[in-house]
Order: sequence, then C-alpha cells, then structure tokens
Amino acid sequence: MAFRVAVSTVAREYARLAAVRARRPIWLIDADLAQQGQTETIAAGNDRFGQLGKAAIATPDDSLFFAVTPRVMN
Repeated sequence: MAFRVAVSTVAREYARLAAVRARRPIWLIDADLAQQGQTETIAAGNDRFGQLGKAAIATPDDSLFFAVTPRVMN
C-alpha cells in the first residue's frame, strides 16, 4: 500500500525532529488560515508532539507581515 505524504506532513515531522535534536520547543507556523490542520493534528497527538503552547503574535509591535487576498469571510 502506497501512502501520499503532503508537504504539511513533511514540515510537521521535520519540526518535530528539529525540536527533539535541539532539546527545546520550536515554532511551526500554519499559514492555512481557513483550516488549521497542523494545530488539530498536534493537539490530537500531544503524547508524540508535546503540549501546544499558547498562540502568539509573531511580531513585537502587533504589526502583520502578511495579507489575505481576497479577505476571509465568516
């Protein structure tokens, strides 16, 4: 049986490996604003990934470094 691995899966596993090797927490930024699949996967596997930290704003002055076009509508 062949498995197809998505880029986000590879990024998540690379981040996990980097955290283990560095022996410290790392940031994994999920740029998919509509569906936070990384957050859901990590939260479901905290025995493997550890506890999720509190969400953080990535800039000290609360400025945004990205724009979403077109705007996300709720």
